[in-house]
Amino acid sequence: MPWKCPACQSELRHDGPMPPAPGRVYRCSVCRLELSHDSATGKMKVAPMRDARPDRKPRKGPGT
Repeated sequence: MPWKCPACQSELRHDGPMPPAPGRVYRCSVCRLELSHDSATGKMKVAPMRDARPDRKPRKGPGT
């Protein structure tokens, strides 16, 4: 069964017939959403947002 992006319905590229790895984040090559596998529904879903990376400084907005 092909993996599909829930937003744009494009097929996600992946290696071989293996099921999606638990906890791994995949990226849609069309709409660039980060996705993970939902084991309860058996479908791909939007991955939870990661915390800000500690090696990056927050952007400064206008007037700051």
